[in-house]
Amino acid sequence: MKKYSRFLLVLAMCCLVAACARRGNVMQAPEQVPVDSLKRTGVITEKTLDAQTAGLEHPPVWRVESGANKLENIYFDFDRYFIRADQTAVLERNAAILKDVGNRHISVEGNCDDRGTIEYNIALGQKRAEEVRGYYIRLGVPGYRINAISYGEEHQVCTEATEACWRQNRRVDTKF
Repeated sequence: MKKYSRFLLVLAMCCLVAACARRGNVMQAPEQVPVDSLKRTGVITEKTLDAQTAGLEHPPVWRVESGANKLENIYFDFDRYFIRADQTAVLERNAAILKDVGNRHISVEGNCDDRGTIEYNIALGQKRAEEVRGYYIRLGVPGYRINAISYGEEHQVCTEATEACWRQNRRVDTKF
């Protein structure tokens, strides 16, 4: 009887995990995307291909790299998650690129400076990512392609305790 109960418990857990999985948030691995289409849209260049084929353990992030097609970060004020007026043009440029790259999945990653608690920064980063995701959707990027995630203060680009440095960390990155 004990074995039967354990089996049912494991089966129920597997069903629960399978039911909670959402196919819309699954990111497509770069090797599953035809290289020719990535070159054509400017997502990769010969430089990223060379690094990929060099057998690097951690290949570069697949981001738009060519000239006018570069995705830009969205920056926020301290302790705020509302999109600033000066960032709307950046969002519009990014949305135009995102609409042109087909059905690729997009990750919108919220980041914070290192002031505040870890929990607070995770929540603030998530609100920032959700705001940017909503803005992209209003600009015509299909919502099922966009996954919003928060890294809080974990992915800082600058670690000095200055306002200029903190300003760089209060951002949302958009990646493929």
